[in-house]
Amino acid sequence: MQSINESNSNTASSVDVRFDHFCFESDDQQSVILNYNALTGLLKHTKCKDVIDKIVAFVALHLQVRERKTFTIHLVCKGMLVRDMAYHKAFMMQFAQMFKITYPTELEACYVHGAPVVFSSIYDLFRSILPKESRDKIVIVKTE
Repeated sequence: MQSINESNSNTASSVDVRFDHFCFESDDQQSVILNYNALTGLLKHTKCKDVIDKIVAFVALHLQVRERKTFTIHLVCKGMLVRDMAYHKAFMMQFAQMFKITYPTELEACYVHGAPVVFSSIYDLFRSILPKESRDKIVIVKTE
């Protein structure tokens, strides 16, 4: 998969390389992929706010380079454990808040792939208190 930031790879620090494993474009360059498996390692070296700021900047560059007005996120949660959800709660809350502020209309959808069953149950509890426009953008993709 090709990253928008590939041209900077020669000067990238190890943290940047880990970020490139966490946040990158889909093969068809139409969506932004967030790979949950890389998040834990990334957060060991970087503050939540800094990671979120980099995601926001990546999305801005994605929109500009691809000449798009909207974007889709695919959150790949394969390997996520229930204890991970508690550990990354602050990150997830800050992430959701920042995207609500920064991209209130640009986010078309957020597809959540491979989340544990408990994630869906927790989301179902909170779904009713989310604004309809936010609720309609989150799609839990069932895996076989």
